[in-house]
Amino acid sequence: MFKIQNPADPENSLHCLPDMVHVFTSVKEMFCNNRTITLPHEVVEQCNLPYNIVDVGHIEMLSEYQEGMDLKIAPRLRARNIHANHFDKMKLGTSTNVLNDKTGVGLCLLVAENFVPTVFNYCFFSVT
Repeated sequence: MFKIQNPADPENSLHCLPDMVHVFTSVKEMFCNNRTITLPHEVVEQCNLPYNIVDVGHIEMLSEYQEGMDLKIAPRLRARNIHANHFDKMKLGTSTNVLNDKTGVGLCLLVAENFVPTVFNYCFFSVT
């Protein structure tokens, strides 16, 4: 899929590798625009998750929950990062402000405080 015949040496192939930063920012934008990600069955089993749906609404809840706090759980998480404008949406910083371990900890806190609906009581980030 990521290789073509080398025009200078037909016996060898040219292999293309995706730019991981671009892939990460694209996945974040896809997640925020489509609102959900459906995880494959293998991932759900391997990570022992109760559901296969990841919903951006929970990250929005966390952003709203900590909006007026002086000490924030996920200090770089802001609504403008979740719904970035045309110029900011492909910046790595915008994506890492939304998808990181602090966001995962914040989501676990929302679950513990019963702010997240019980049907989605899970944390989908690996927090150690």
